[in-house]
Amino acid sequence: MSIGKKIVILHRAHWEQVMGGAELQISYLVNELIRRGYEVHYIYEDNGKCIENKVAIHLHPLKKFNIRKWFGEILFLYRKSIIECLKKIRPDIIYTRCYSSWSGFAGLYAHDNNIKHIWAIASDYDLRPLKRYTPLKILNCLENYFALKSFKYASYILTQNDFQQKRLRTMYNRQGIKILPVSPGVDKSKLIKGENVVVLWIANLKPVKRPELFIALASNFRNSDSIRFTMIGRSGKKYADVIYKVQQNQQNFRYRGEISNDEVDKNLCTAHLLVNTSEVEGFSNTFVQAWMHKVIVLSMKSNPDNVITKYGIGFICPTIDELIRKIELLINNEELREKMAEKAYQYAINNHTLNNLNKIFSLL
Repeated sequence: MSIGKKIVILHRAHWEQVMGGAELQISYLVNELIRRGYEVHYIYEDNGKCIENKVAIHLHPLKKFNIRKWFGEILFLYRKSIIECLKKIRPDIIYTRCYSSWSGFAGLYAHDNNIKHIWAIASDYDLRPLKRYTPLKILNCLENYFALKSFKYASYILTQNDFQQKRLRTMYNRQGIKILPVSPGVDKSKLIKGENVVVLWIANLKPVKRPELFIALASNFRNSDSIRFTMIGRSGKKYADVIYKVQQNQQNFRYRGEISNDEVDKNLCTAHLLVNTSEVEGFSNTFVQAWMHKVIVLSMKSNPDNVITKYGIGFICPTIDELIRKIELLINNEELREKMAEKAYQYAINNHTLNNLNKIFSLL
């Protein structure tokens, strides 16, 4: 036990206010930290949504800056508030996730105060080559200046896949520690797969996730009675009208919006396939959740460490036409579908249980 040792989770969002893959992984880590006796503090940008805080951690909400991002990202504006919080808490460890100025602040503070900063890379985008910012987006230069401090000052940098490991070495001369994303096990008796094939898409609706491709895919099966399409995730105005029209005109398509992780799990229990249309991922949390629920993954681009093809737990489908062909194959071949689903479950149990968190605790 490490009773009394203080750790700060410094992350833009709290999982009870905004849920994404990064927030879900943080929630698993926090639960384990509490179980092991750590004193957990959470610094985040408060969006006003009520937090139940059932795990009873110390919350440090930062008042949100309601400023339009005409001139670029404004996360660096929280620097003063973050440093004041850290000085008040006096942590032994700071944990951050995602590429932002906040991780840079954490690295600098940890270096100056001789404590540990653990930075977990959340996406391949975190290691992308630097963009040339236009004069109009001048604030991005400041954001990027602080964010780059993460690579220099983080005590440990956690990666999700071999691509990130290699990029970290070649671009920043740092050795990462690869830790695969985790997911709790599921009671197999709850996995009830119906006769009709259920296809899920799970992500917050934003351009990098390319939700329009899933909508286009579903429209190709609009007259099919043997398949159901369900879309899950937070959406803005950009996609609202399109989704509304599809739901009105296609009986086998529904949009669930943003739902709790428990509800996501319930949908996975009855699903057969997960489609991923993202432009880029790290190691998608939805992949791991899907495999834990005996759901086959069909991904257009992402195949971290080639596990989808290596273990036969899904297909890589670069085009809509290829997605259609593979879905039709799985609809018509129940034996193949069940065989791949069982392989997916066994892979997840062998590689993505909560035991992976022990690697983080070995650093603490």
